[in-house]
Amino acid sequence: MKKITFGLMALMISMSALAELPSLKRVGDKWLLHVDGKPFPMLSGHVMNSSSFDLEAMESVWDRMKAFGLNTLICPVSWQAIEPAEGQYDFTLVDGLIRQARERDMKLILPWFGTWKNARSFYVPEYVISDMERFPRMQRKDGQKMEYISTFSTEARDADTRAFAAMMRHIKEVDGDENTVIMVQIQNEVGVLGDSRDHSPMAEAAFAGPVPQELIDYMVSNRDHLKEHLKTIWAVNGYKTAGTWGEVFGNDLHADEIFMAWQYSNHIDRMAAAGKAELNLPMFVNGWLGQKEYSKPGRIPSGGPVARMMDVWKAGAPHIDLNAADIYAYYKLRCENFTRDDNPLFVPEACALWLGDRYSGPAKAFYTIAEAQGIGFAPFGIDHAHYDVDHPLGVAYHTLNNLMPLILEHFGTENLRGFYKAIEEGEPEETETSIEIGPYKFNVSYVPTLEQCYGLIIRTGENEFIFAGNGANIRFKPTNPDEHAGVSIRLVEEGSLDKDGNWVRKRLLGGDETVATYGIKLPPATFGIGHDKNNMIIQRVRLYLHPPAETVQETDTTPEF
Repeated sequence: MKKITFGLMALMISMSALAELPSLKRVGDKWLLHVDGKPFPMLSGHVMNSSSFDLEAMESVWDRMKAFGLNTLICPVSWQAIEPAEGQYDFTLVDGLIRQARERDMKLILPWFGTWKNARSFYVPEYVISDMERFPRMQRKDGQKMEYISTFSTEARDADTRAFAAMMRHIKEVDGDENTVIMVQIQNEVGVLGDSRDHSPMAEAAFAGPVPQELIDYMVSNRDHLKEHLKTIWAVNGYKTAGTWGEVFGNDLHADEIFMAWQYSNHIDRMAAAGKAELNLPMFVNGWLGQKEYSKPGRIPSGGPVARMMDVWKAGAPHIDLNAADIYAYYKLRCENFTRDDNPLFVPEACALWLGDRYSGPAKAFYTIAEAQGIGFAPFGIDHAHYDVDHPLGVAYHTLNNLMPLILEHFGTENLRGFYKAIEEGEPEETETSIEIGPYKFNVSYVPTLEQCYGLIIRTGENEFIFAGNGANIRFKPTNPDEHAGVSIRLVEEGSLDKDGNWVRKRLLGGDETVATYGIKLPPATFGIGHDKNNMIIQRVRLYLHPPAETVQETDTTPEF
């Protein structure tokens, strides 16, 4: 009996391990990645394109990221590195990255640079790039060949899929019980540059043919919930449920973009299905969004997984778990655009160092996790020397890590909120943000001399809140003045959570360190002294709502900053 019992136990353990693969699960009205069965918000960073190919240099990068408070690092691998010769696979790079992550107790996301990287065919093996007959290229409308392998190249698709599936099979063999690799990205910022679609003979024939029934059926079933851009194009052409691409969507660059989105999504879905058959990890794609609110197809990769093409990708790539957003402008708007009931928000690239965006990471991390309630955030180029030991991202990540028990407790609810001062193109300039939670209104004003002002609010009790952030004053008001004449502070404490998630007070605050009895300062700086991008403060505040008959006269005349 003991042998049978032990055998059953081993089987149950094995089945449990399979059941505990990283996966996306509902948390309240949002989604979170779960690793080893537990919620795992990703405080991550994305190394530069080719950094991860140097395992020796990556040793120090991992150490620096661990000290920074990252729990996940995004490290590309490539088809070219994995398959140096046709049919011969070398997983030295994958094994090295997995080992390095495990040694720091960190997790790893692997973007697969295959047929396309930033639209172009950069990282394909030599046997692919040198054989244009076997692996045909796309063609512009004027007949000029482009440097991008065609989505109609079944040889390229099948070869790419074989290599990708081989990598996933290898990851299962070396990491299937460890869950070091928690997500995989397939390709990178795909789409056509320099034209709105492929005009090769194969593409022309397909465009003149019927729109696939799968896409038509999806649009019909989801007509009331389609992205407005796609719905409008379909409506202008009469909501047709059959016909060629031109008949259903028109004969302009908008139809071209939809056509290419279907081609790319189908190619990548084949890869995702084959990869998941080997190891069923969450898989995602990412989009090149451009620096304008709307960028024409061809100016940014046409057919890529941008927000306006989300429905085409959902229809064409059902094995892809989410469309991620590489956001380098219009941050708040694009977080909203990529957050949908069927699409968890993940930002694997942000903060364009090359455009001078060097210190927005902390604000965007707080906003992504607390306000947008996304599954993760990552500045791109995290291994660059700019992210040194004094960069404020480290302070922000350590604070989020400290508050993570409370963040997870209230994730997916209205009790978790975030804010930051507009910091880039496309965001309306604002000096104040108003947030309502239950009967309380929080008027957040920002330090005018500090560029990065941000924070979060967590309601931990009926009248108790946790505040964390930098560069803000927060004044308390009742949501309904007819019910409550005002709000006063009962208690303000500075502190943090211990390893068991219990609040530990560091000091009591009041007087010059608050805004009289009806507001707080983040940090509790007096007369503006002490405001710096590396400052961070966590405060626990207990409030009191005044009854209707009671009035409170605000007599404080001390300058806010």
